[in-house]
Amino acid sequence: MISLVVRGLVIGMAALALACSAAPPASVVTPLQPTACMTADAAVRAEFARRNLGVTECPGVKPWRVLFVSSDENSWIELRTPGGRWSSEDDVVYRGRVGNFPRVADGTPLEWRVTPGASPTAVIFRVVGQKPDDPTMPVSVFYVARLEHDRACVLGRESSVDAARAVADGPRTCASTESR
Repeated sequence: MISLVVRGLVIGMAALALACSAAPPASVVTPLQPTACMTADAAVRAEFARRNLGVTECPGVKPWRVLFVSSDENSWIELRTPGGRWSSEDDVVYRGRVGNFPRVADGTPLEWRVTPGASPTAVIFRVVGQKPDDPTMPVSVFYVARLEHDRACVLGRESSVDAARAVADGPRTCASTESR
């Protein structure tokens, strides 16, 4: 009995030491500026053209490809892996809009949260819009998307990049957001 307790304590302490020594997530940034993006391949362009949308492909972090999608009034990103895809369209354009004409800010790079030696665990992007009661005043917010193998989801919206990083580096998963 004592042997099992001691073994459990040793395993627990080793796990705690490993968790404490793990490197914290770091930021890797990729640009969204039109000059950094390229024309998407013909099949992708045709897919979006059917909806009267423009699309370019911007640099991503493996295994994620980044598509910058735009309509006349809005823009958003779509992320793809060989096994999945996720679009921020619903979150950016329809759910809890950031002012009028919300769009992903192409002047602000994507910030990928990456644990050394692993795939990215989150991406942070800035969305801007016009203040509804004063169209000359911009409003903006940072979106945090959790990346899980071949799927992604929005974890939250924050007013500062530091707050967005805290959400990105936290324990919440896509499954924990599905109940809200």
